[in-house]
Amino acid sequence: MDRITWLDWASFILNALVFIVILGSAIIALVTLDHANKRARRSASFDHIAQQTRDRELIEMFEEFRVVRRKVTDGKENPVSIDDIEGLIIDHHRRALSAEDIIKKVFNYYEATAVGIREGALEEQIIKGWWRTSFVLDWADFSEYVRQRRKRYGIPKLFCEYEALVQKWAEGAEREMI
Repeated sequence: MDRITWLDWASFILNALVFIVILGSAIIALVTLDHANKRARRSASFDHIAQQTRDRELIEMFEEFRVVRRKVTDGKENPVSIDDIEGLIIDHHRRALSAEDIIKKVFNYYEATAVGIREGALEEQIIKGWWRTSFVLDWADFSEYVRQRRKRYGIPKLFCEYEALVQKWAEGAEREMI
């Protein structure tokens, strides 16, 4: 058997050091990328929240939704059914608006938010901290309406991402309402 020379040991040690440096660099790159992704997700989440407080169209959409909610839930048993909504026209700032269209706009927004969270584009804990109660209670009030629309129009996945997030976020007595 051949003897191991100091040159063999030096070569082995050098190769081991190169491997450690490459491995360390890869780990540092992964950690840096992970931190950058978290920062981007946090930034997108805060932008999403800020947009709700600045964007006139979003503010108006949620104001219209509150009018619909007051109209259909005032003194009635919740959740709201499809018969309470279909054909309902509300007056908002002297404009006749379809309650169905308003609910669809808001729930599409909620659905997009839920997809953003599921896909990692938005930070769930930030959005949840800002919006959980409204998100859950809006679903609770209109869940039966959505279920009936799914059945009547053959759209079983209608607002399913939004519903899944509500089920995850609901707490205590809210679970009974959804």
